Amino acid sequence: MSLALLAALTLAPSRMVAVDGLLIGVYDGKKWSNPEVTTGIPPIYTGEWRKLGSTGVLGSTSFTRALTMQEDTPPGYWLSLETALPGAYYSGPSLRPVKAVSIQSASYKQVLLTYVRKQVKGAKLATFKGMQVDLNGDGRMETILAGGSRPADELRGVTAGGSKPNDFSIVLLRAMVGGKVKEIPINFSKQDAKAYDQGNYLPNVCDLVSVADLDGDGKVEVVTTIDFYEGQSASLWRWDGRKVVTLVENGSGV
Repeated sequence: MSLALLAALTLAPSRMVAVDGLLIGVYDGKKWSNPEVTTGIPPIYTGEWRKLGSTGVLGSTSFTRALTMQEDTPPGYWLSLETALPGAYYSGPSLRPVKAVSIQSASYKQVLLTYVRKQVKGAKLATFKGMQVDLNGDGRMETILAGGSRPADELRGVTAGGSKPNDFSIVLLRAMVGGKVKEIPINFSKQDAKAYDQGNYLPNVCDLVSVADLDGDGKVEVVTTIDFYEGQSASLWRWDGRKVVTLVENGSGV
């Protein structure tokens, strides 16, 4: 093996993000990339990892662990930590604190439910989390709402045999655009009565994981996930004041 190839295989990018053991993206100091796009060859990244909290606060303890290729079947290989760990993990320089406010008010729960009921009649909200944060550094707070018809653990991995009509899961962004509030579904999976009668799988489980300045540019990135039957995916995105911009995403499944 040449020294150049060995360096490509072992040199870690400046920053990395993993969710539930799956490497989502790497940052080389200029841009975020999917791991397979970064090198074009199966890399082995070794990094010092810390748990990534919901507002970018890093865990007090760290560990060093390599990431290894787990499969190379189409549409491409994916990388995971040697032992899958629940939650989000970050490897890289220390992160600046992000000013984010957790919200649990009944009014915002109703906002989310009102949006869902436009497409899912009779929907009921069983789980909810909300957060307000200035995503693009303009001094104005955006709102991210997430919820579902049943607890996430109950929705995960269940086929239509255990589903219910009007099950749903959603992550919704509310932001000011042109002086008006705009509601933008980041991820929205639903089971309407017609689909339920057809015996389709349960909706995907959509979740808000973390908001943090992961690349150190002064703007906030958002980590969201989708769990589906026998698989998962996660994405890293930001709000530029007009639209949602996906920076990187990765997934795995059968």
